Amino acid sequence: MSESRPTLSVCILARSSRGGLERLLDEIDGIADEIVIGVDAASTDDTLAIATRRADVVFRFEHIGPPVRARLLILEHAQGDWILSLDEDEGLDAAFAPLLPELIDQSRYSHYWLSRKWIVNRQPLSHVHAAPWFPDWQLRLFRRDPRRVWHSGIVHSGYRVLGAGCREHRTAILHYEAVTLRADEREAKIEYYREHGSEGRSESAYGPMPETARRETTPGAAVNNRSRAVPRAARLIPGVLPVPPVPASPPWRATLNVTMPSEAAAGAAVLVELTARNSGRLAWETGGSWSRLHLSFHLSRANGDVVRFDGDRFALPRTVEPGEAATFLINVVAPPEAGDYVIEWDFVSEGECWFADCGSSTTRTPLRVTV
Repeated sequence: MSESRPTLSVCILARSSRGGLERLLDEIDGIADEIVIGVDAASTDDTLAIATRRADVVFRFEHIGPPVRARLLILEHAQGDWILSLDEDEGLDAAFAPLLPELIDQSRYSHYWLSRKWIVNRQPLSHVHAAPWFPDWQLRLFRRDPRRVWHSGIVHSGYRVLGAGCREHRTAILHYEAVTLRADEREAKIEYYREHGSEGRSESAYGPMPETARRETTPGAAVNNRSRAVPRAARLIPGVLPVPPVPASPPWRATLNVTMPSEAAAGAAVLVELTARNSGRLAWETGGSWSRLHLSFHLSRANGDVVRFDGDRFALPRTVEPGEAATFLINVVAPPEAGDYVIEWDFVSEGECWFADCGSSTTRTPLRVTV
């Protein structure tokens, strides 16, 4: 893709779409520079044939339950500057196409949250205007940068993207599930999600929808008014691709080198010089909604008794890309009581995990405290 303007890859995971994929492709054909479709190998209808006829890149992936575990896999086959992630039972409202150039031709945001409207009537097009069905914010439009995108593979969890984000209220995703599935099919779907680890996430949205909260959707569904000069000819990736296991924790990794005195007076400030190399796949960002990263430590006595689990927090000096290193020059206060201690250095993603929980190694430094 050599165009100077930012390009958009629409990524879709589909399984036995029951006609929803064809409708969705009609809507996005005019706005997508590239359409990438992953088809669950367990599909039993014409989903693969539709994808092959209408997309740019198509692959089949092994059936491992809900397709959510393939959220990172599909990104490996996209080439656009931006990604729009949609499911076959979704669509876009008519406001999306006019807004798209403004949304992706800027340097301020790395991702957008779009409200999702649960459609309950096609004529007139109507949605439920009440919680939890609206606004139902979904992070679906983001820059294609593997260093800044993560997905846990957990049912009903979304993408996480580093950098500044925006909640864009001027357009919406349309969710057609309520008008395509019968009540018994929706109940079966809930049970299926439970069996595959949903743990009740989003389950309330599958309950009865209030009649009094139904509102006509304006603007309506997207209409494809832009024809392509060249029809799409799918590149079909042969075979059935395996879906790699996705750990629940992000791939945060750090290699730490610490220089500090081995002895200090009780309560004295101790100068620490710590060099941290980013040995993981994700960048360490200094701002944004995800993630808030800090250098920290655990303090224990030499015999292993924990004195302080949550040490002081030290902010990143700058953004650290994978493979890069940053140096921290910090002061820590020696414990008030004499004795032999161990400081175990690690990074923490606030509200999420310590790097050690993600498989990263910590660095332990001894400290003898004297009176």
